[in-house]
Amino acid sequence: MNSVLGYSIQSLFDPVQTHAAEGVPVERVDEVKQALKERGAVRFRVVKNSYGFASVCFKMKKVKV
Repeated sequence: MNSVLGYSIQSLFDPVQTHAAEGVPVERVDEVKQALKERGAVRFRVVKNSYGFASVCFKMKKVKV
């Protein structure tokens, strides 16, 4: 999985959250989280910035391409 709903997925160097969807508008965070849950993601954390975007961090044991 390289993207979800058109948002790029990046690997993180963190044992708690292993990946993040970058550049998600704050109003679409719940939609992205739901799509990730359907693919097996757990342990979510949302990091917002002052420009109205967020990184949705999550843990996924195996990322499917």
